[in-house]
Amino acid sequence: MKISQTFPRRFARGSDLKGPATVTIKEITQEELHPAGRPVKKFVLWFTETPRGVILSRPLALKLAEILGDDTAIWKDQKITLYPEPMNVAGRACVAIRARSVL
Repeated sequence: MKISQTFPRRFARGSDLKGPATVTIKEITQEELHPAGRPVKKFVLWFTETPRGVILSRPLALKLAEILGDDTAIWKDQKITLYPEPMNVAGRACVAIRARSVL
């Protein structure tokens, strides 16, 4: 038994991406998350190809606005390519989810 299958996550992490993945935006919702026990509202991208959403960070949102336009209402049904980008945050290695236009 795999714990990751027993308790699946709702949201994707950069480490879930093994390489670039082209996806179609299904919708954008606002979700109440509870990091460190405090409620925080975040926007989440949902895709037709996967049940996991991607929490919309500021860098990701700005890149998507550059690619798709500033109005999120027109992002629905648009294709983008997500890819993992290794980085350091506060001296800790992690993998961020980044986007680019479909090649």
